[in-house]
Amino acid sequence: MFPFKFLAQLISAGTLVAFMFISLAMYRLRKREGKDLPLPEFKLPLYPILPAITFVLVLIVFWGLGYEAKLYTLIWFIIGIFIYLIYGVSYSKKNEEEEYHIPK
Repeated sequence: MFPFKFLAQLISAGTLVAFMFISLAMYRLRKREGKDLPLPEFKLPLYPILPAITFVLVLIVFWGLGYEAKLYTLIWFIIGIFIYLIYGVSYSKKNEEEEYHIPK
């Protein structure tokens, strides 16, 4: 139905986008988990620098993909955000905690 090269690029694009978000999430996760719990197993070498370098390098690889793969990845990303905003936010655990929170 689709050429193999195009499908390979599309799959690679989705994986690269996910890895870019994981690289950026290290800042938030490290701040949250490192502060609350003493986690000796949660170590990230070159902490402030490595996630940024990883993000930039993955972005360079992403830009090397074909135009159609980037376009379809953007479309799927927008659809995913739309679904999250409609369904995910309304059914989130955090939303339930805020509804039933009784101030002291």
